[in-house]
Amino acid sequence: MSVLRGFLYALLLAVVPAAAGKEALPVTRSVCLVKGGNGSGSGFFAAFDGQSVFITNNHVLLGLKDPKIVDINGREYPFDKVYASPDRDLAVVLLRRENSADMPDLQIHSRPDMLKLNTGAAAYGNSLGDGVVVRAPGRFLGIGPEVIEVDAPFVSGNSGGPVLEESSGKVIGVATYCRILRSGNATTIGSRFSSGKYNTAIRRFATRLDGLKLKDFQ
Repeated sequence: MSVLRGFLYALLLAVVPAAAGKEALPVTRSVCLVKGGNGSGSGFFAAFDGQSVFITNNHVLLGLKDPKIVDINGREYPFDKVYASPDRDLAVVLLRRENSADMPDLQIHSRPDMLKLNTGAAAYGNSLGDGVVVRAPGRFLGIGPEVIEVDAPFVSGNSGGPVLEESSGKVIGVATYCRILRSGNATTIGSRFSSGKYNTAIRRFATRLDGLKLKDFQ
């Protein structure tokens, strides 16, 4: 028995360092700042329809004056063509980049409709446009045909950034907009949608990517 234990211990020592060497790179390396003369937003590199692309919101790339895509190390990625979705607030850019090995493509979750409500979720992006990529943890609260709802507290500047399911690390949506609920609606009293003089309820929505192909963009 002692020989067997010694063998298993030696095997563990041999396996652990190899597994540690394959640790995934941080999500922040795949997320970029989108900066323009009149504001800023977020975006990310992802594997989409068999290609490596950059994804953000339409209102980020098309709404900013002279937008620039910049990674967390200050490298800029020039582009001259944007594929825009006619139905959803999504934009796709085909970019050439030499550093794809250290800025891996995020994977898109193929079935967010199968996720249980209250599953852990996190939004990444350029919160408040302050030029740093941060993580905002929360939960997956609801889903519709085009959007999901989360309580991950993303704010202005996060638009276009990825919202990930925590356990798989896969993208379940693109942070898109918030809905501020005003007071005066008695039916919301006692619910998470209740707003009043001293509290304001906010709902946060991210646009779904699953099921889309590049041909769905113009």
